Amino acid sequence: MIADPQHDWTLQRIVLPITLLAGCIIRINLMSFVYGILLMLSPFLSAPGVTSVSWWTKRFVVTTSVVGMSCGIVQILFHVSQLSDPPYGHGFLPYTLDVI
Repeated sequence: MIADPQHDWTLQRIVLPITLLAGCIIRINLMSFVYGILLMLSPFLSAPGVTSVSWWTKRFVVTTSVVGMSCGIVQILFHVSQLSDPPYGHGFLPYTLDVI
């Protein structure tokens, strides 16, 4: 199967930055900082060409995938650990909207 270069370019130059930006905005935590760094690095990488993709671009895509999957796995494990001991979220301080 031959990959379409326009499709590869669209994924790396449009879809990936939008996804990283959404990850920074929606989930504000330490991983948002990592997503932000990856987002700032993405314009410096070459776009996929017609015949090949540069080594740095391949590394960037693999790193972004590994970071995203590991963040998802850590979040799943966190929620499983919270669900294993009832009640859910027992280790957190209660949150109130009282204004002093």
